[in-house]
Amino acid sequence: METHARLPVDKWRPIVGHNSFTHVAKLHRRAMLRDERTYTWIDPSLFGRVNSFGGSTLPPTPTQLINKPKLVSSVEIRHHRHGPGDGHSFQDERDVTDSRQYCIVRRIPEPKDSGPGHVDRYRHSVDSICLFLGNEDDLRGLSVAVFLDNETSVVDSPSSVFIPSGLMHSYILVKGEGLFVNHVLVGDYNSQRSMLTPKYRKPRAV
Repeated sequence: METHARLPVDKWRPIVGHNSFTHVAKLHRRAMLRDERTYTWIDPSLFGRVNSFGGSTLPPTPTQLINKPKLVSSVEIRHHRHGPGDGHSFQDERDVTDSRQYCIVRRIPEPKDSGPGHVDRYRHSVDSICLFLGNEDDLRGLSVAVFLDNETSVVDSPSSVFIPSGLMHSYILVKGEGLFVNHVLVGDYNSQRSMLTPKYRKPRAV
């Protein structure tokens, strides 16, 4: 459903949302401890769920919304292996709870031998965007081969590639140096159901 609609199921969606059957307010917690029927209109076990307390919220002060990037390994991300350059995580839910955003920047050196690349072809269950920015004037100087569904295109920087949910994709370096920026609409990259999403289908002409 998420992939075809290109809209992730929000956390508060009844029954299927991550925070359904989760109680945060003090009054609700007290009532639920006395009798779970107070704020539960249906038995959550019917859907393999349980009542729980808690829930993610944004930090209480603005200064906690400001982050410094962290050096991260490619292998912590599903479908990725060690690749050229250094990756810096600028944003995910480890930095700001409930941010629902993931952004990483990789510094790409001149490739000596790209080999098979360090990213498998796979699908997101949410929309994402890739930016390719070269080190030369006007952000030129970087070329990559981008795989989208069954097509391959050589992309020269500066370029952006929009990747709708469900689209099989990957990229491999061709030449040049620069930055690769990946922004994904999910706070925890590995939580998305990338292995389970159905294949992207091109819209039919009307």
